[in-house]
Amino acid sequence: MHAKAPKRIARTLTGFAMAAILAACGQGDGPQRIPNEPATPLPPIEPGFCDAINFEILCPPITIINFDGGATTVIENPDQSGINTSDLVAQMQKFPDQPFGGTLLDTGAPLDFAGDGEAFLVKVWSPRPVDLTFKLDQQNKERVQAHSGSSTWEELCFDFSGDTAGPPNPGLTLIFDNGELGQADTDPANWTFFYDDILQVASCGDGGGPGPLDLPQDFENAVDAQFNNFDGGEITIVANPDMSGINTSNQVARMRKFDGEVFGGSTMPLANPVDFGNGDIFRVKVWASRQVPMLFKLEGLNQELEINYTGSGSWEELCFDFTGLTAGPAATAITFIFDLGEAGDAAGDPDNWTFYIDDVAQAADCGGGPPPVDPGIIPDVVIYATDPNVPVDLVFGVDYTG
Repeated sequence: MHAKAPKRIARTLTGFAMAAILAACGQGDGPQRIPNEPATPLPPIEPGFCDAINFEILCPPITIINFDGGATTVIENPDQSGINTSDLVAQMQKFPDQPFGGTLLDTGAPLDFAGDGEAFLVKVWSPRPVDLTFKLDQQNKERVQAHSGSSTWEELCFDFSGDTAGPPNPGLTLIFDNGELGQADTDPANWTFFYDDILQVASCGDGGGPGPLDLPQDFENAVDAQFNNFDGGEITIVANPDMSGINTSNQVARMRKFDGEVFGGSTMPLANPVDFGNGDIFRVKVWASRQVPMLFKLEGLNQELEINYTGSGSWEELCFDFTGLTAGPAATAITFIFDLGEAGDAAGDPDNWTFYIDDVAQAADCGGGPPPVDPGIIPDVVIYATDPNVPVDLVFGVDYTG
């Protein structure tokens, strides 16, 4: 394990059980004490070796606080291969106590977001597909990313860019399969996970992870890790399930809403702040099996609009008009929420809680329909004609509303 960040994450020297191993080495080497013989000194620490929370003996230990069925212990790496050949890792088992059982890692001192970055890389090993919730504990901010279930080490990235304001945060919480009761007592193979090398970085583009997306976005080259899922919302990149009508592209973003919070959704961090010189309007292609409202929020600017998808079971283009609402802080991300105010049920009723998004782009106008009315003029009556070829003279002062 080698450093990828310029500064180490501060953490306490209060510890885990591995500290006892060092304490036993005070007189001589090996299991048999040799009186009056000094222990062989530990090897020098390579610069940057302890930048990540890596659970190694040479680095200051982290304080591990397990809760509600989550059980983290430090063990020998069961799979020293691929991107993680380290000696020690954290093993997380989830037992049937609470569905949110997990582990709090106490760093001992507030994280330095300004100096060290607002994103976190974590190496994760799992025998099955599983979501990992990563939470800034004191700030109550969390992100969710999925391990593919490859039975190999994968590096997940949790990006809190622009969302770290709040009280000082010395704690990081990890929860596997949030919302599901663990079964490590009866099915340890499916409820034992491993994690290692928690590294604070400037963004998910650092350290080899995928960088943020930009506009316009058609998701053809996007990956799951470029989305920050939260509170039951989950975006993954999949093949277009309905290559017809206005959308025959190959890949789209699939949003599933699970039983988390009623505001569960997903945020798409942007590589560059939105340039409103390209338009104050956003078009999004949406597919759903039922009528559903979709909320589109410009994070940073903190402006949002909600539009209904009609439930046609085909691709429709929704248009979100932020005209007059774009003054203020930079918009650095876009959040999508379906059925705000309703708890999702993608696990029990996937047909009604699975939605698709594609071709997110800025535009000059929404197109179609009458042109916008000057906001300084509020007409008393608007008259439409069914036949543009039949002229009708209107007399000023006559009441045509009857």
